[in-house]
Amino acid sequence: MKPRSILVLCAFVSSLVFAAFGEELPPVPVTRFTLDNGLEIWYLHRAESQSVAVSLVVCAGSRFEAPKQKGLSHFVEHACFEGTERYNEGQGKMVEIISARGGVWNAETREERTVFWAHMPVAEFETATEWLSQLAFHPTFPAEKMDKVRSVIFEEKGGKTPWIGRKLERIGLSGDITRDIEKTLFPGSPLAYPTIGEDRTLASITREDVLELHKTRYLPNNSVLIVVGAVERARLDSACNTFFAGVSQGPALVAPEAPALPMHAPRHAMVRRSAPGSPGTVILASRTVGGKDPDRPALNVLCELLRQSLLKQLHFDEGIAYYIGADGQFYSDSGFLALLAKAKRSSLKRVEKVMQDQIDQIRKGDIDYQKVEDAKTSLRGKWALAIEGNGGWRHWLESLAFLYTGGEPLPNVPAQIAAVRPEDLTRVVTQYFTLERMCEAVERPLF
Repeated sequence: MKPRSILVLCAFVSSLVFAAFGEELPPVPVTRFTLDNGLEIWYLHRAESQSVAVSLVVCAGSRFEAPKQKGLSHFVEHACFEGTERYNEGQGKMVEIISARGGVWNAETREERTVFWAHMPVAEFETATEWLSQLAFHPTFPAEKMDKVRSVIFEEKGGKTPWIGRKLERIGLSGDITRDIEKTLFPGSPLAYPTIGEDRTLASITREDVLELHKTRYLPNNSVLIVVGAVERARLDSACNTFFAGVSQGPALVAPEAPALPMHAPRHAMVRRSAPGSPGTVILASRTVGGKDPDRPALNVLCELLRQSLLKQLHFDEGIAYYIGADGQFYSDSGFLALLAKAKRSSLKRVEKVMQDQIDQIRKGDIDYQKVEDAKTSLRGKWALAIEGNGGWRHWLESLAFLYTGGEPLPNVPAQIAAVRPEDLTRVVTQYFTLERMCEAVERPLF
């Protein structure tokens, strides 16, 4: 139940969701059907497996919050574990149901989805599905547990921000550099809200707020059940009918308004000064596209190409950056690509220049074709490793849950990677790496 960071690369699977590239591709072997109450079921049968990964994905997250309710979706995720209609012993009991049977579990809240999942021995499939049904659709939210949930979230957040920290942040001497990037790229949009919430909003969340969000968003017709593993279809149907079919359908939800582009070129918008002696950070980010846009495959290849090139030049050749990261974040209707490097204070300007030079080189069409093939080979290899197990398939399908609806074909990732050409990289750099879309932030140590 950890909040996400925009540049944590452990969520790599969700960064490899590609949209169709205009050609007929073999279908991903996922069976999809919908219950009468609107709950979508995504089912991938893997007969060779000894386990089953099951997740319940709800279209709830920080993007759907009001400014005064930042963190409410994450709060509700935690509160669901404090007791349900069947299991009223609280979080300890909810965890024990899974762990006592050898399973693993977790939950997370992101901008556009909240996910509850369990990975169990296949014999415990019914246990997992009932557990998910209880968590998502039958929590009781005991009033006496609300302050406990609040306390746990503050601990997860790292405690309350001291007043001096808030003062320093206002004048640009401290703060979250990645959050500032998001605020600049998505001005006025909830996509820039911290998923975990803020001190002021977390302190004011009430049980009534929790109940209202749950009533309006935790609906079967606003959710997807994902099942991956050695479970036969008849057994799946029985579990769905037993644990989910009786949940009442709610009204259809309205899609959020697409975030506007920044009105002014935000480049060099922020400089943050971190603690003395700590490494500096350079982030170069650009607004891109949503999860189903045809340009997404090229952006992912571009991301990997730049990661490899920057790693070679800044780390291996020049030895001035000890960490290089590159990641793409894609929402339903928008997204961004970010490059990150950490280096000592005296090397930050050089790091900035190398980042810009490599992007300009691609913009001019000066691209090493073999390096493009190397990047594509790396992506295909990472993809193969990511989906080797049931958990990897589950995680990838979660990221697709609200993008590919109504039976739309799911993307064929290896084929989409193979279709990207060097000229596609020049095109997407030219289109998306413009002053209006870009933002550069530097976190510079005091000395």
